[in-house]
Amino acid sequence: MSRGNAKGGSFERLICRQLSLWWTNGERDDVFWRNRVKVTSKTPNAERQLGDISALHTIGLSFIETINVEMKCGYGKKKGKAAPSWGVLGLIDSNQEEHLLQKFWNQCITDANLSNRIPWLIFKRDFREPVICIRKRDLLRLFCGFDSYAVIEIYLSELYDGIGEVEIRKICLLNLGQFLEAVDPESVRNHHKLINKK
Repeated sequence: MSRGNAKGGSFERLICRQLSLWWTNGERDDVFWRNRVKVTSKTPNAERQLGDISALHTIGLSFIETINVEMKCGYGKKKGKAAPSWGVLGLIDSNQEEHLLQKFWNQCITDANLSNRIPWLIFKRDFREPVICIRKRDLLRLFCGFDSYAVIEIYLSELYDGIGEVEIRKICLLNLGQFLEAVDPESVRNHHKLINKK
């Protein structure tokens, strides 16, 4: 296993435990785990197996059925090459063909659309805290009182989800720990109940 894969696996395990503790109000750290299924066109219920985490226990199913989580870690400088840009300003002043944030958000939103779930991109730059990237409209659905936290709002200049609505193109970036402190998991459960009534 390469160092990059090992680092990514460790990050995914850490986030799974963090989400498990958040989901159970600190009672359990084993509700979610890394999704090891390689989805192909022949995978049964493939649309439900997209994303990077799965539920090990039934108490986590409503989360998995509502949220599509993609996790990315690292992507620092490689020998002889400039480090790919995670920075928000790189969307404007980088000459890279595809910015990392755009690339990974595109993957996240595509999988979320296929599975009819809300996209969450959780990423961590080297030596930094984890960040969550979420559509603004979904953030407001879950919780709207982020006055005491730093939130970066981005309006994407191109469509990455195939939908032309302006509100879909607005995404927010927040510190993951602060996001989980502010958002009550009950809001996700309530959204799950709402969509399953339709």
